[in-house]
Amino acid sequence: MRLLIVTWLYDPHATPRAIRWKTVARQLVRTGCEVDVVTSREAGEPAFERVGGVNIYRCGGSTGSRLAGFAKGAQEGRPLARLVRRVHQATWRNLYWPDKACLWALSAIHTAKHLLSTNSYDGLITVSLPFTAHMVGYHLKKRYPSLPWLVDVGDPFSCQDASAPNNAQLHGRRNRLWEGKVFQLADRIAVTNQAMTHVYRELFPDTLTKIEVIPPVLGSDVPSRSLLRAPSAKKRLLFLGTLYNNIRNPGYLLAAFEQLRNSSPDRYELHLAGDVNDCAEQVRSFESHLSGSLFVHKNQPRAEAMRMLSEADFVINIGNTTPFQLPSKLVEYAAMGKHIINFSNCDRDSSTLFLKPYPGALSIRQTESPAAFDVERLRAFIENPPAFRNELLEPWLGQFSAEAVASSYLSGLGLTSNQWRAA
Repeated sequence: MRLLIVTWLYDPHATPRAIRWKTVARQLVRTGCEVDVVTSREAGEPAFERVGGVNIYRCGGSTGSRLAGFAKGAQEGRPLARLVRRVHQATWRNLYWPDKACLWALSAIHTAKHLLSTNSYDGLITVSLPFTAHMVGYHLKKRYPSLPWLVDVGDPFSCQDASAPNNAQLHGRRNRLWEGKVFQLADRIAVTNQAMTHVYRELFPDTLTKIEVIPPVLGSDVPSRSLLRAPSAKKRLLFLGTLYNNIRNPGYLLAAFEQLRNSSPDRYELHLAGDVNDCAEQVRSFESHLSGSLFVHKNQPRAEAMRMLSEADFVINIGNTTPFQLPSKLVEYAAMGKHIINFSNCDRDSSTLFLKPYPGALSIRQTESPAAFDVERLRAFIENPPAFRNELLEPWLGQFSAEAVASSYLSGLGLTSNQWRAA
């Protein structure tokens, strides 16, 4: 039995979807399935390699990585990078469709067609973000209508406002039209949380019988759980991830931490690890007067990020401004038995709902500025974190295992692990 997976980013990238599908693909191999992945190619990466039993076919150029490099250079103040970024945002960024991966589509279709003409496949899975991967899948499904197609959605496409994948003013109607077409042609649609199913059932009622929730997966490289760290003189707080001005802004966190730190200057330290993007100036303004307590780290390799996570006393999650986007890293935090501080950005925040069964979490609803009451709640949680036994979480955590998630994808394609092994 054989599966074809189309995803713009895959191993060795450390984005949430790349990590998810590296974990799931390798688990599918362990069940006896042959797995081929069509993904993008960047400078220095081979066009083909077999890693973890998965056949990886990389295609397309490295234009996207070069633009990403210029974007980082712009954040760091390099003049040429700033100029290129401004030109890009004023021209190509306003015109492309469906998203920044659009130039990869033709090479992905060509590579996938070659594989489909060479091998016999029992299922096709396309992965977003970005939506371009589903457009590749749409083309392939039209060409091979009997091939079962599962659309795996990380984030919605047409209803993104704060972080639209393209110029919504120009392409808004087209976005909705094509997301509907993809869903209509797909055999199954997988989303990561229940809130997203409600969104899609309102936008596309015909998807009612196609959508299923397949939750975040626990990566195999997450350190094993251990006893909670003993109380220490200095409490280390860690935010690990990417910041954005519109959807994951650090302002409330930084202001709350400033109040916390001012009452006990030598008691707390906050580490931000990851891309700060358009929040760089905001972060720098707090760095200037929180010297010795606020530490900003660049984007870290996966192994280093896991090390920092292991050493943190508390980990921080900043919820998105929409209720249907669930950060996959929360599963990793819970699996490690970490105490989690969640700052929610909206009512019915998906992170707050996800953490309800987890006894080691505190959720605070963000407001314009931190209220004294919420800062006191934060201080109390840090100084006297709730104790809990990791082993009692096993039943809840089991749904996020690679075995459970991979099995859900097989079921979505009308297959079972026993079928794979028998083949």
